[in-house]
Amino acid sequence: MLSKPTFYLSAFVSSGFLLNQNKSNSRQQSSRETSA
Repeated sequence: MLSKPTFYLSAFVSSGFLLNQNKSNSRQQSSRETSA
């Protein structure tokens, strides 16, 4: 079982990673729409 600080840290890192993924995906989609 993870300790609470470790759990919050991993959750924060994973959420930040997901947000970065969404930003890069939306940026690729917008550039694809303008070129299409």
